[in-house]
Amino acid sequence: MAMREIVQRIEGETGNRGLSLIVVGVLTVALILGVTRWATAPEWVMLVGNEDPNQVGQMAQSLDDEGITYRLESRGTGLSVREADLPRARVTMAREGVALGGRPGFELFDEPSWGMTDFTQRINYRRALEGELERTIGRMRGVDYAQVHLGLQESALLRRSGQAAHASVVVALRGGAQADRSLVAGIASLVSGSVDGLDAADVRIIDDSGRLLTDEGFANEADALNDRQLRVRREVEQHLEQKVEDLLMAVVGEGNLSVRVSADLDFDQVDRTTQTVDGEQQAILQDDQSEIVPGAPEQGAAQNARSTTFEPSRSIETLQRSGARVARLTAAVVVGHHLEPDGEGAFIQTPREAVELERIEALVALAVGIQPERGDAITVTNMPFLPFSRPAPAPQEPTPTGVLDILREFHRPILGLVGLLLAAGLGMAMMRKVGKAAPAGGGQLAAAGPTPKALGAGEGGDGESADKESPKSKSLDVRQESQALPPMPETPRVQDPELTARVIRSWMKEA
Repeated sequence: MAMREIVQRIEGETGNRGLSLIVVGVLTVALILGVTRWATAPEWVMLVGNEDPNQVGQMAQSLDDEGITYRLESRGTGLSVREADLPRARVTMAREGVALGGRPGFELFDEPSWGMTDFTQRINYRRALEGELERTIGRMRGVDYAQVHLGLQESALLRRSGQAAHASVVVALRGGAQADRSLVAGIASLVSGSVDGLDAADVRIIDDSGRLLTDEGFANEADALNDRQLRVRREVEQHLEQKVEDLLMAVVGEGNLSVRVSADLDFDQVDRTTQTVDGEQQAILQDDQSEIVPGAPEQGAAQNARSTTFEPSRSIETLQRSGARVARLTAAVVVGHHLEPDGEGAFIQTPREAVELERIEALVALAVGIQPERGDAITVTNMPFLPFSRPAPAPQEPTPTGVLDILREFHRPILGLVGLLLAAGLGMAMMRKVGKAAPAGGGQLAAAGPTPKALGAGEGGDGESADKESPKSKSLDVRQESQALPPMPETPRVQDPELTARVIRSWMKEA
């Protein structure tokens, strides 16, 4: 409908149907060319962004030397290249020593620095070390980017009393994930091991929302210790609860169980020395023996003396204990009633037997390690769960068809093909309109009335008698026939000028 309106509008402006079809054909060809160019145009991907314009200029010069087409983005702070040239552009940046997506590292010292002062050298060293640490942390799994700030120690002559090296690290994780303790400890250990005189306790790590991830955000060491103890306690409780749920889930059903475990942990550090004396067994502590030999025969025989000292045996045992130790455990387990179908699509809840509850209690005690001599306690209760709902089966994962992946990967060729099909359909519709134009024009002229030749053939009855008539009578008959013809209907415009001209010329020849 839209195509017909366009043709009628152009025809109304120009009064020529052929010109309107030509214009629409040109528009169709332009549409096809535009869709084809858009579908085959290369995609541009970001190489770097939010960089210093000076560094962007160095990157652009390196790309020019390699003949790689690039485009400036974000007012000169970014570069984008064609997707096919992205690997080659990255290799070029690495070969030229240009850092992608971060500050430069030790490549700052690749060029000779004649005339550079010692202060400038130390600043460049700190910048290079920060850049290398940012690259290393940024390659860790789940890390989007990192920014490192170092406070290095001064020389021994310029060092102020009490000033030590320190570092601050900002970490952003992909997808807004939360950093776990192992990642934080690993980053702190990495930074402290890369800087001389830096202890891991002097490394402050925060996330991109400003939340402190290390323990130094507390007012004192006691607060930090209490927080660590609470985290350890909660981890132990969650671990034990998960063990009980995994054990009983297949017995009572999903959603028909509730488990809570409370763990009292002992974080005291104990150094104990035990000395035990055995009175029944004695050990020789000292044994002395002496002999006196006379100097002359008249002095008599030699004298011997021996002294032995005994002491009871002793055993000394030294015990050093640190870390968390379970002092007491309490567990509370609530299981729901049995679910029995009533034959009408509903379920009836029936209480569990006492023997079954005792078995469940024994299983839970073994799973979490209940020790009555330690004061541990466990309770298993059978109660109906409200509101009651039938445990729903786990939803099955839909089979991946890959259609979305294909559309995402090849969206430009697919859209281009759709555009070409639409343009082809539009062209075929135009050809059908052009094919119908010629018969329509001839029909209108034929409907205006019979031609003079047809009239003459119908009234004369025979062609030979008409030829034998004199020219004077022939011209008179033509005038009479023309006066007897019905008036031709007036058309608002001629549909096909060439066809009309041929018909008029044939009339003139016959006349």
